[in-house]
Amino acid sequence: MMQSLTLLATMGPTRPLDLFWPETLLSAAGHPSDVRRDTLAQRRDRTLACPTDHAWRTVEGVALATERLVLRPAGERDLDFYFELRNRPEILALPRREPRPRSEIEHQLRGWIQHWQEHGVGTWTVFDRKTDEPVGRVEFDPMGPGWAGLSPDAIEVGCVVHPTQWNRGIATEATLLAVADCFSRVGLDRLVALTTIDNKPSLRALEKVGMRRCGETQHERDHSTYELFELTPAPQGGASALE
Repeated sequence: MMQSLTLLATMGPTRPLDLFWPETLLSAAGHPSDVRRDTLAQRRDRTLACPTDHAWRTVEGVALATERLVLRPAGERDLDFYFELRNRPEILALPRREPRPRSEIEHQLRGWIQHWQEHGVGTWTVFDRKTDEPVGRVEFDPMGPGWAGLSPDAIEVGCVVHPTQWNRGIATEATLLAVADCFSRVGLDRLVALTTIDNKPSLRALEKVGMRRCGETQHERDHSTYELFELTPAPQGGASALE
């Protein structure tokens, strides 16, 4: 199971987002042609309602971009960053976290790369657009077998932001952009996330990206009970069904 608990530590207070939507992405010169300034809920609704015929354009090989972030498919270049991120004291302080060797992180990264090659979707590395420094990742992973009421093919979304970048709204911004790509380009119709009822920060984080509680679940090898959340595309031409 992906630790969606990481969202709770990376999400800052709600702040306005300046996203470039499919029809207003970067110009050839790399500058915004338009920036919409609305409420977070309005941006989320419009993001989730993006029609499939407005595929994300690329800028110098980058598939997704906002005014301050760039999302690229995870690659070998990211190994040093992911090794350092996974073993940060702030990350190790989260539930169920233990130090991991570089070889294990490398194996995980190769799996992410292979998933992109086979399925055209997977883990995004999030970069600061001005400095080109990595600041986090957004993951989309199959749940796998053993979860009550969930198909093994159900896709779980999670986000991890480097502790030096916490409380800047990066997780919300990056997750919304990656989710829109999953619904528009990839064609997924549902994403899920798990957390526990006593994890208030995580619950707030999931609400920020529009996820809705839809029950509880347990794994056959784990006696813990998890709150199950889902996110579905907003209907085109209307308000989000998640409100």
